Amino acid sequence: MVSSQPKYELIQEVGRGSYGVVYEAVVKRTGARVAVKKIRCHSPENVELALREFWALSSIQSQHPNVIHLEECILQRDQLAQRMNHGSSSPLYLELVETL
Repeated sequence: MVSSQPKYELIQEVGRGSYGVVYEAVVKRTGARVAVKKIRCHSPENVELALREFWALSSIQSQHPNVIHLEECILQRDQLAQRMNHGSSSPLYLELVETL
């Protein structure tokens, strides 16, 4: 059964791009700080693009220490949310935010 309660509390927007928004957030159950990237999926092309990014992050995150760890991917009606470890101000994190 899928819970209707949000798992995350969105704190603030940290970046915006052509097809999505990244937020600093807190996991309600644990209090862990994470980045939540919400990607608009209003068309099959956007879904495909989001899934490509998801698979790319999944395949390289264990191979490089400077790649943000992808925690989970949640598909909701009209959007895809990806939760990642909060990268603070590391250049890679800022680059990820800027290149949405």
